[in-house]
Amino acid sequence: MQSGIGFSTSRAAVKAGRLAAGQAVQRCGQPDLTLLFTAGDYDPADVLAGVQTVIGSSNLVGASTFGIITREGILKSGVGVCCLCGSDIRAVTYLQQRFLTEGSAYTDKIKIGPLPRYDSRTAGTVFVFPNGFGNNISALLRQLHDSIGPGYNYVGGGTGDNLGLSRSYQITDQGIATDGFALALVHGIDFNFGLAHSWVPMGEPMQVTKAIGKRVYELDGMPAFSRYAASLGGLELRDFPQVCMKHPLGILGKGGEFLIRDPLQVEADGSIVFVTEIPPNTVATMMTPSREDNLSREARKMMFSTFSSLPQPKVMFIFDCVSRYYLMGADLERRLVCDLKAVDPSVSVLGFLSFGEISSTSGVPLFHNKCIAVTVGG
Repeated sequence: MQSGIGFSTSRAAVKAGRLAAGQAVQRCGQPDLTLLFTAGDYDPADVLAGVQTVIGSSNLVGASTFGIITREGILKSGVGVCCLCGSDIRAVTYLQQRFLTEGSAYTDKIKIGPLPRYDSRTAGTVFVFPNGFGNNISALLRQLHDSIGPGYNYVGGGTGDNLGLSRSYQITDQGIATDGFALALVHGIDFNFGLAHSWVPMGEPMQVTKAIGKRVYELDGMPAFSRYAASLGGLELRDFPQVCMKHPLGILGKGGEFLIRDPLQVEADGSIVFVTEIPPNTVATMMTPSREDNLSREARKMMFSTFSSLPQPKVMFIFDCVSRYYLMGADLERRLVCDLKAVDPSVSVLGFLSFGEISSTSGVPLFHNKCIAVTVGG
């Protein structure tokens, strides 16, 4: 397998796509699979058009984002393209304009079209980029897992452009969606995967006694905000936006790992809206940053261990939660650049600040918050 990477900050969308793709193809050759990430106020259809003038019939999957991760830092406005080519690579893409369920996110099936499938006797990887502000992403991942079948690992992240809940885009060679998901099934590349966060439990577990979708009404039978505030020894409503960034909830899962759920806002009735759905009757624990960590140590350890797990890595994709960026600011960017200097410079690196991270390191695809997901291919 060969990989090539390219970037452009041209303000002309078609030109930016063409230039970034041109750099990637020059380093890789005609691609079998292309990944495209955009940041800023580009028209994604124009960017895609520019990219496709260079990559021809290559399968493509991509997303819009608040920031593109590069070796040099986080690109807030620009286009990033990674091209992969090899005689063994087989890839197909799928784009759905919307994914919704009627009623409960935990009982109904997501209504999606027929998905491409390969022989499940060979291992494969699913790259998936859903609208990060959408509902029922956890249910979507369960449906994908059931529909595509066994033998696949999953990686990706939620699309978005800022925390103002603006429109985000999902992209394939078939076109653009704004409230759906983009997907690529890939065979013929060995990928290894890693996931990390830097949160530890504090206080006693709480039961989610009433919740619908992303909205938690009660914790331990009390209004959600009242119980949340009590867990921190008291909290004024005006301080919630700052405090909740450092104190998500954690749901204990397989192997003693916590699935992080990020609070977003308090409603007038005292309920709390989260970034991602939380099922009723879930047991959740207040989380806090590890005192031994600065929100980057675990990420660094995981990134290096994942990179070193392949004998001849060619490409690294990074999906890092945008809330980590809001918490750490320039420090996250500085540390990331420093860490990537230790990665072989011949390895293509591309990623984005995600609105939720997708990983199947636990055995099934899950939607995470406040994490960093990495995959390395070779």
